[in-house]
Amino acid sequence: MLSLLMKKEYESEQFYAFLVDASYKILKTKNVYKAFYKDDDFHYNDIEIDLNYEIIRKILINCLTSLISRIEDKIKGVDKKEPFPFS
Repeated sequence: MLSLLMKKEYESEQFYAFLVDASYKILKTKNVYKAFYKDDDFHYNDIEIDLNYEIIRKILINCLTSLISRIEDKIKGVDKKEPFPFS
């Protein structure tokens, strides 16, 4: 589905909104830095590392889903006037 959407040209504002939204949500997550130890030698099956990794993964999936939805709405002619969907 995403590949079909990417064949057209879109305003950079939608992709910028994706980046800003994802980074905002990741940065406001407590102890998010622990997720970056996922593939480190010091991981030792630490539950906090795994939990934060999954939190970041879910944030990115939700932001991508939101981006796809906004692109699909734009194709359909629906303009919600919400370039930065912070939540």
